[in-house]
Amino acid sequence: MLTINVKIKNQQGTTISRKIRDKNSIPCIIYGKNIKPISVVLNHKNFVLLTKKNKRILQNTLNILINEKKIKVKIQAVQYHPCNIKIIHIDFMQL
Repeated sequence: MLTINVKIKNQQGTTISRKIRDKNSIPCIIYGKNIKPISVVLNHKNFVLLTKKNKRILQNTLNILINEKKIKVKIQAVQYHPCNIKIIHIDFMQL
């Protein structure tokens, strides 16, 4: 099972998300039945490399590592920029 390292996103809002994307990162959210939604940031380059190595990453179960804590998730939705292939947001659902 793949493990992805993420950082917690402390601030919310459109302006903050744009700044995150400008730094070549992806704003993401983790949600599920037993947890409150957690906003996180993922490195765009690392995620793209993972998807190239593992074509079925969108269907597989992943581990998200946040501050030494693992959360088992599945990718629920991926949003792409309408004019290029850059990912602008990912939704992870806790299993």
